[in-house]
Amino acid sequence: LILLLKKYKKISYLCNSEKELFDINNKLRILKPDIEIILFPAFDNPLFSNISPSVDNKSTRITSLIKLLNFNFSELIVLMTLDSVLLKIIPNQLLKNKVMNIDLNAEEKDIDNIKSFLDSNSYNRLDTVRQKGEYAIRGGIFDFFSPNQNFPIRLDTFSSSIESMKFFDPITQLSTENIEQTSIFPSSE
Repeated sequence: LILLLKKYKKISYLCNSEKELFDINNKLRILKPDIEIILFPAFDNPLFSNISPSVDNKSTRITSLIKLLNFNFSELIVLMTLDSVLLKIIPNQLLKNKVMNIDLNAEEKDIDNIKSFLDSNSYNRLDTVRQKGEYAIRGGIFDFFSPNQNFPIRLDTFSSSIESMKFFDPITQLSTENIEQTSIFPSSE
């Protein structure tokens, strides 16, 4: 695949299994860490059952679809399995521009817009945020965990404007790193 990147800047590779998909991903990230690799796994639940896919599986799939539709990469490898390709996915028009960007330096930083975005994009409101696709509001603290992030984000608010934004640990609930901007993706397809 790395040799093919010299000739073709964007490659789609159909893997035999989920195991192969994750193995190739791990090897490529070691050999060529500067390339954008997008994983599109199949659902990790049996078809036509009443068991839902895992949160990680749904997060990986929606993040992959949003990245493919809304971002332009100079070098890209998309890894997928036959099962993931055969299943029908959500139409492009519904996902196009379904990303909310938050910038502390921007003029408009309204909490109500963020809350309505999360509500309309399948986020679950809970008391404490621990998994992707969840959000919580406690007084002037607004927490959410977007599928495209490795850690949840905490917004400190005053009235309806954002004072600060930082990553936090979902286990200890302690803030770890201040950030200036972030993007929120829908929580699932």
